[in-house]
Amino acid sequence: MKLTIKIRNETENFLLVFINEDENGFSYVYSFSNENTYKNFLKNRTVKRIFYIDDNADAKKHIKNNLAEFNLLIEQTMPIYEINSLDDILETENVILDISNLAWQDKLYVINNLATNKTFFKDRYTLNEILTLNDIQCMYMIIEDLVRPLKIKSPLEQLYSIYTLLKERPYYNDNNEDINTTRSLNQILYTNPIVCAGYANFFKAMCDALDIRVEYLHWDKNDSSHVDNICYVNDSKYDIVGIFAMDITFDVESNRILHFLYPMNKETREKTLGGYVVDEQNIYYNLLSQYKDYLYYIEKKYPSFIIDNQKQRIIRIINQIYELLKLNYKINEQCNIDEEIKKIKKYANVYISPFTLRKIIDIADLEYSLEVIKTSFHYKALHPEDKLMVDVLWNCNRKL
Repeated sequence: MKLTIKIRNETENFLLVFINEDENGFSYVYSFSNENTYKNFLKNRTVKRIFYIDDNADAKKHIKNNLAEFNLLIEQTMPIYEINSLDDILETENVILDISNLAWQDKLYVINNLATNKTFFKDRYTLNEILTLNDIQCMYMIIEDLVRPLKIKSPLEQLYSIYTLLKERPYYNDNNEDINTTRSLNQILYTNPIVCAGYANFFKAMCDALDIRVEYLHWDKNDSSHVDNICYVNDSKYDIVGIFAMDITFDVESNRILHFLYPMNKETREKTLGGYVVDEQNIYYNLLSQYKDYLYYIEKKYPSFIIDNQKQRIIRIINQIYELLKLNYKINEQCNIDEEIKKIKKYANVYISPFTLRKIIDIADLEYSLEVIKTSFHYKALHPEDKLMVDVLWNCNRKL
């Protein structure tokens, strides 16, 4: 029997979650709305059915028959505090701080100023691995060292530097039963095996340290899954604002840059044709899904309050995307939703000139730089006559 205790700001007194595990038993997660409800629970350890995420009869029977063991687990289990702001930190000793939702600089502040040797950590880059203070300090120090020389570059140049750095790591799964070995940033910084989730975590950590807005893209295909990243880019040096995918796994150990700054609409098409289905919890795909529902409600003449509520939901998501793109622009209920969705889709379909790409990748060898850029989507998408023009101007070494 395993127990995880989570403490966070929610309306429920606590959630009792049953997760059916393998032959070793069950894993239980208790989630309390705040520290006081958790402390009150410790006084009597009464199991109440407030709300079940997974109403598993076997799990309920198991906990009933093993209540003594369960009470012992409660005494031995450190609570996990899910931190959304620095104000959420109530204590730092003999607890696990989940800092996944904090901004990079706030994470550094917690690690370097608030934590003690009795503080433990969870982070989005490390899956379910629990880290000591020393572990997480070393992990963040390495990332800070890696990004320091990149801070003089523009966002697109930074993305290319990170992309090329991670491409040097060969994809390799040693089939270790501990998935953290190939996925947790705390592991892959020191060991060779790495899979798609490892690339995605490493990439996101470096981008977060540089304040480039990046999230995860989770794809499912039959019994397998895949993870890459979505980048919200605003680069004033090249006057490019767009939403791009970055799939290092698909380009690793090759000279091609096909999935560097891959427009999101092309990412959707490629993955869908490959049999993948996206997790719509990602904000970009969630927006498209919510908009689809909105159009359906209008078509089926749902009550106006349902349509209005859906519109408000979409407005919130659009404003979140504009914030991710670092645009000084917000919409309200007077906006034209259809037009705003068109704008978002345009950001997801941004093409980059091969001559701009040349400046971004900054390869001194002119002939080799053209060879590399010819592997990019942005070159491949050109019409044949435009490709010919690029080749001619490139060979003439004309500056554009």
